[in-house]
Amino acid sequence: TTKESGYYFIDHEDEAVRGMLVVENGKMMFPAPAPPPPPVVEKKETEVIVPEVDYKKPFIDGAKNAAYLSTSILAVGAVAPNAAFSSMFTTFCLSNVIGVQVVLGV
Repeated sequence: TTKESGYYFIDHEDEAVRGMLVVENGKMMFPAPAPPPPPVVEKKETEVIVPEVDYKKPFIDGAKNAAYLSTSILAVGAVAPNAAFSSMFTTFCLSNVIGVQVVLGV
């Protein structure tokens, strides 16, 4: 379209406009000519680099986390004010472990 009143410009080069144009001045314009195929691009063969996987790392990280957790639980138990606190803290920790296992099992 243009900004002139009563004059409408039909862009025949626009694929969307040309695809919607059926009849123009009594001349059948449908179907639109097919668009030109995309240019052929030569594929360059590149060498695929396979990264080395350290299979021991997840197990070592898990062992470190378990050591940190058990050390912190023992430290809290060592400074506990009484036996009831240690019992409730142990129950709380075990319930967290069970809760995590339930959520991860879904």
